[in-house]
Amino acid sequence: MAKRNLVFIGNGMASMKCIEHIVQKQSESYSITIIGKEKHPAYNRIKLSSVLQKSESLSQIELQKKEWYTTHDITIQAGETVVHIDTKRQCIMTEARQNIPYDKLVIATGSSPYFLPIQGVSKKGVYAFRTIDDYQAIHADSLRYQRAAVIGGGVLGVEVAAGLQIRGLKTTIIHHTEGLMQRQLDETASELLQQQLTRKGIQVKTSAHTIACLGEERVEGVLLKNGEIVDADLVVFTTGIRPNIQLAKHHGILTRKGIVVNDVMQTNVENIYAIGECAEHKGVVHGLVQPIYEQASILAKHLLGEQITTASQPIYSTKLKADDMPIYSAGCIETRSPYASVVTYLDEEQEVYKKLVFERDVLKGVLLVGQLEKADQLLQDVKVGRDKSVVMKSLNEEPSSPLDTLKEEDLVCQCQNVTKGAILKSILIHQLTNLEEVKKETGAATGCGGCQELVRACCQNASNEQTEAQDSFCPCTNADEQSIFSFMKERLPLNVEEVRSQFDWTTDDGCDFCREAIPYYFEQFHDQPKKDSFNLSEQEFTMIPQLYGGRLDLNFLQMITTLLEQKLIQQAELTEKKRIRLIGVSEKAAHILKDQGQIMPIERSRLSHILSCDCRHDPAVTTLVIEIERQIENTLLPAVTSIHVTGPSCTCQLSPIDDICIKNQLDEWNIYIGGDMRQPKAGQLFYSVSRKSELIPFLKALLEDYRKRAYFKESIGDWLRRNGSISIREKLLDEEMREELCEQFDESRQKGVKV
Repeated sequence: MAKRNLVFIGNGMASMKCIEHIVQKQSESYSITIIGKEKHPAYNRIKLSSVLQKSESLSQIELQKKEWYTTHDITIQAGETVVHIDTKRQCIMTEARQNIPYDKLVIATGSSPYFLPIQGVSKKGVYAFRTIDDYQAIHADSLRYQRAAVIGGGVLGVEVAAGLQIRGLKTTIIHHTEGLMQRQLDETASELLQQQLTRKGIQVKTSAHTIACLGEERVEGVLLKNGEIVDADLVVFTTGIRPNIQLAKHHGILTRKGIVVNDVMQTNVENIYAIGECAEHKGVVHGLVQPIYEQASILAKHLLGEQITTASQPIYSTKLKADDMPIYSAGCIETRSPYASVVTYLDEEQEVYKKLVFERDVLKGVLLVGQLEKADQLLQDVKVGRDKSVVMKSLNEEPSSPLDTLKEEDLVCQCQNVTKGAILKSILIHQLTNLEEVKKETGAATGCGGCQELVRACCQNASNEQTEAQDSFCPCTNADEQSIFSFMKERLPLNVEEVRSQFDWTTDDGCDFCREAIPYYFEQFHDQPKKDSFNLSEQEFTMIPQLYGGRLDLNFLQMITTLLEQKLIQQAELTEKKRIRLIGVSEKAAHILKDQGQIMPIERSRLSHILSCDCRHDPAVTTLVIEIERQIENTLLPAVTSIHVTGPSCTCQLSPIDDICIKNQLDEWNIYIGGDMRQPKAGQLFYSVSRKSELIPFLKALLEDYRKRAYFKESIGDWLRRNGSISIREKLLDEEMREELCEQFDESRQKGVKV
C-alpha cells in the first residue's frame, strides 16, 4: 500500500508532537513533508528564555536531531513560506513556486508577536521574543549596548528581563497593570516577585503605559503616558500574540479568532486540519504547551484511525524559569465562589508565601513563592480534588516523594501526557539511569520542564539515582566525577576545550552543571579566576559591605545615611545574616564603599557567612566571630558553606543546622558538621578542642582539606560522609599534617589568591 502524503505548514512544537506520535505508532502510513518559515529545525520555543539566561544552549532546545528526520524519511523545507492552497486539487504552492500535493494537510502556522500600536516600534533595536532569530539579534545587541526595556510583565516578560540582566544590561520592566504576572499571581506574590527583581538590579514600573519608542533610526528610550522617559538602547515587546490565520482565511477556511476546528482538529474544508496557537476549538485559542500537545495527540490518533478518548479537564500550572526566583502557580487561585476558602502563609523576611484555595473543602488552586518543595505534591492534590484536612496534614509532615500520592495511571508530565506507570515501566525495560535518558525515551519533561523534579523522583524510586551520581559527571560525558576531578587537579589542563576533548563531551556548550563546575576547578587548582562567575553590573547594583561580627560603627552608618540622602543608594535593608544589603548602588557610591572596606562577594561557591547566636548576647563570642571572619573570609569552597558560633549560654535550636557549628560547652569548643538548613537537620559532633587558640588553626586545616578533596557542589557534610569522618579526623589529629594544611591555607591568602 502506497504511503499517503501528509504535509505540515509550520515546523513548530505542535507539528513535531503530532509527527512524533505518527512515526512512533505507524511510520509506514504517511510520507511526511514539513514546510517551515524559520530556517532553523524545530525547537522548544518555551525554553528560549532559558537560552537567554544562559541556563541552556540552542542545541539543547532542539526537538530532534537531523538524523531523526532522515531515519523516518521526513522531508523538511526550512526557510520556505506557503503562499497558496488549492483545496480542489489538494496541492499547495510555496513562495519559490514549488507545488506539493497532499492527501492530508495540517496548518500549524502558530502565532506572531503583538506590538503595541504606538510610534517607533519599527526602529532598530526593537524586538519581540518568539524565535531564534529574535534571540540572536538580542544577544548581538546585548554585547554592544547597556540599557534595555521589556514592555510587558507577564511570565515571558519577567523571564526575558532576567536574561537581559544576566547578560549585563541595566533592565527595566514596564507593565500596564498594578502587579506582575497578574494571570498567575495575586497581589502579595506580585509584590514579592517585584522585590526579588529589584534586588537583582531590575527596575520595575507597574501601572505604566508605553505610548512611544523614541530615537531616530535606532531606539533610544521609551515614553510613558505620564511623561516619564525610560532610557533604553534595546526594547523587547512581550505584550501577547496573535494567531497566524491569513493563509487559511484567504483560501476559504473558516476563521474567527483562530482557524476554527472540530473535536478532531478538522477545519470546514475536507482533509485540512489545524493545531497549535493558530487553531480555535470551541471558541478558545490556546497559547500553553499542554493543550497544544493535546491537540497534536488527538490529530495524530485521528489520522491513524485510533480511538480518541475524552480527557478530563486539565489543570494548568506555571513555574517561572528564572534563577533565584522560585515561583509556582497551579489551578485556580481566585476566590469567586461563595463556598471558597483560603489558607495563606507569609514570611516577608524570608520572602516565602503560600496560598491554598479550597472550594467546599476541596483543593482548587495553589500559589507558592520561595519554597517549591511541595509543588508537585500539591499539583496532584489539585488534580484529584484532595480534601482540605488531608492537604493540611501532608503540608505539616516531613517531605516525602511526591510520587507517593500518585497512582500508576496518574500523569507526571502533562505536556507530553506521560503517566507515572509509563515512566517506571520504561526505566525498568530500558534500564534507564538518569533524567536525560528518561526524557529521551519517554518525552517526559521535554515540554515546559515543570515536571523535571517529579521525573527525577521516578529515577530515585527505581533505585537508579545513585547509579547516575556515581557513573556520570554530567549528561555531557560518560566520565565519572572522580576522573574529571583527578584530571583537573593532577594534569593541569590549559583550558575548558582540553577537558571536553579528553572526556569526549557530547555537547558544544555543555550543560548547567559543567558550565559552572569546570571553571570552578580551574580557579581552585590552577589559581585561574573564573570568568563570568558573577555579573559585574549585578554586583555593583546590589552590594553587601563586610561588617565583621555584624557590628556597626558610627562612621559607617553616617556614610550610608549620606549616600541614601544623596540618592546614590536607592535602598538599604537588613539581611538575616546580620548584614546590610544596599540596593540601587550608583557607580560613584560603589567606589566610595569599596574604598572604605571589604565588599562580600556575590558568588555561590564561597564561605557564605559566619554568625554568632542572638539568643544570649556574649561579647566573647562576637569577638571570636570577628577573628574567624578576618582570617578565613572569601574562602573559595566547593559549595556555599555557613558557620555558626554559639556561647555556653545559648539555648536556641537553630545553630546546629548550619554546615559548621562551633559551640562552647563545658569549657570546650565542640565542632559540629553536616547540618542542613533546607531539611532542617542538625550536624554531628566531629571534634572538640579545649583551647580557643586551637580552634581557628583546626578550622583552617579542615576547610583546606575540604576544598582540595571535595567535588563541585558537594557540601561539607556530604564530603564527610563520602570520605568517612574517622579518616578525616585522624588526618587532622596528626599535628604535622594539620599544620601543613593550615600553612597551605595561609600561603594561598598571602599570594593574593581568594582561596
